[in-house]
Amino acid sequence: MGGEPPLRSLTFSDFRPQAQVKIQCAGGTIYDWSDIEPDIMSITLHRDVSGAAGAFGITLTAATDKNGKTWLDRINPMDYIEIRAANLGATAASLNPNGPFLGGSPGVMPMRFRGFVDSVAYTITIGPSGGPERAVLVQGRDYTKLFMVSNIQYLWTSSAIAAGMAAAQYGLTFNYNLPWQINTVKDFVHGVIDTVFNGAGSAIPQWSAQQITSSAQAASGETGIQGPAGYGGGGGQAFLPAFREGGVHVPNIQISCSVPDKYSIVSLAVQPYTGPFWNLLTYFQSPPLGECFVYDNEDGPVLVYRVTPLKDIDGYFIPPAQDPGATRLQLGHIFSNTDFNSGRMVAKSDNEVVNYVFVFSDVGATDGGSSAAYVSSSLMAQNFSVYATQSSQSLSTRTNPYWNADSTRKFGLRPLNIVSPWVPFLSPSGDYQELATELAYFAGKAYDHNEKLYSGTITCHGDSLFIPGRYIGFTDNATGDKWSFYLESVTDTFNFKPMPEPSWNCELGLTRGYITSSYAPAQ
Repeated sequence: MGGEPPLRSLTFSDFRPQAQVKIQCAGGTIYDWSDIEPDIMSITLHRDVSGAAGAFGITLTAATDKNGKTWLDRINPMDYIEIRAANLGATAASLNPNGPFLGGSPGVMPMRFRGFVDSVAYTITIGPSGGPERAVLVQGRDYTKLFMVSNIQYLWTSSAIAAGMAAAQYGLTFNYNLPWQINTVKDFVHGVIDTVFNGAGSAIPQWSAQQITSSAQAASGETGIQGPAGYGGGGGQAFLPAFREGGVHVPNIQISCSVPDKYSIVSLAVQPYTGPFWNLLTYFQSPPLGECFVYDNEDGPVLVYRVTPLKDIDGYFIPPAQDPGATRLQLGHIFSNTDFNSGRMVAKSDNEVVNYVFVFSDVGATDGGSSAAYVSSSLMAQNFSVYATQSSQSLSTRTNPYWNADSTRKFGLRPLNIVSPWVPFLSPSGDYQELATELAYFAGKAYDHNEKLYSGTITCHGDSLFIPGRYIGFTDNATGDKWSFYLESVTDTFNFKPMPEPSWNCELGLTRGYITSSYAPAQ
């Protein structure tokens, strides 16, 4: 299970930040850093593990180019943006044996953010001198935007009648011929990403047969018509290959899915479904048991889909959670007084205390009798007198519901009922009650001591190592305290003008923090 990660020291004895922006426009026009640098004023980036899209904002001057055009004229919605950032200081350079920057190729700054423009605005504000200040504000989101704006029709049948009814209601639709079969979470995630976005085809046969159907042709029984450019039969209707036909060379989405295969899903739970692809994807994430978010590395955007890496109060990962090592660097940070730009605020409270967790399936309706019996017998535990008389219902025994009696006496009943698609009644991997019990124990052990854990923010110098979804350690030089936190969110702020040198601050959103005696792994 492991305890605290080994400490990798990061200090800012020589802090020299830099960032670069590149913009690819529809039609193939590319603006490199040499085009953008004279007009760049500031960059703001935000990412977290909540499932929301990462966001960016770029402020440029309102200066015109040789053709008399401002950036308002040159940038449009859905243009593709890449942002790189690094600390050029000697300390950061010494940490990378391959070159002066952490990650990526020697001499190339790490990829910090990939995204797509949402809006471009021309702004006029009153400056310090009282006169007008004009600027162009470019805002957008990371690759998660593609999941959110891509609406799909998700069906379990290839019936012409069913397809016709769906098409008549929704117009032009994607018809994914997915029977209500049982799939592992990993197969589902890889299948839908490769099919809908990357166009790589799927190893699951039923997911390879796709079609676009118009309402008129579906009503007449015709299927498999040729859709818009880049779409059509086979894997051709995938989003990214079609997007590239507009001249924007975007990388495929990589997948990092580590949900154990014993957790399976039945796609019947949400079929037929029409709506944003992201909602479908995050439904099978089974929150708060799972995490789903996007970050960027040098090769492309990475969709992380995993069991939430929760620890108990002693610093051990609770099965089925695993140390997310492959998706983050072990990172320790040594703070000095000069590293605090705006200070820090961490606090503990009982706002997120959970002392009763009940997990049950999302497809109980497929077996009404057993579903009713299971829910009824489990919910008897809500009668505390009955619960307390059963010796098997103790914290040392895995039960569903999971209940912490001591916490309930102190804080009152703080229930968390989780309807999870990971424990279908049709599970091929064993008794669904056993799976539900394991997940209830997992969430219960993680959450029932939340009042002892610290959450808050720290604002400090920026660095490319600060990526959400990592456990990080801090040593406070003022007190000598060693802290462990889960890095839940990162907000980067770069300022270029009117500063003489670029500045880079990071606001770190921290949770599940506590003071520990050592970063050495617990035995």
